[in-house]
Amino acid sequence: MRTRHMTLTDHGIPPEDRQKLYTYCQSSECQWVLRQAVASAAPGLEKQVYDSLTRPGRWKGYETLSKKEYIPATKADFYGYRRKALAEFYRMLRLLGI
Repeated sequence: MRTRHMTLTDHGIPPEDRQKLYTYCQSSECQWVLRQAVASAAPGLEKQVYDSLTRPGRWKGYETLSKKEYIPATKADFYGYRRKALAEFYRMLRLLGI
């Protein structure tokens, strides 16, 4: 299946863990893990995906980010790589026992 079509469930993230994962994205203690996950999951889009995931309160979307800077991907690809980065972040947190 293509990355742009995969959901968080397809990546192996159960629905009951999603809210906790979203909270960890905002947490300052896990930012180094998030940076590593984004770098490995979304090469070339690291900055944009990281900025999208770390905004306090609510995530920045493709439209908001594209108004400020060029994003070298389509909207579907951007969100697909963001989900892939979340899945990698989830795996890293589980390996660390968090």
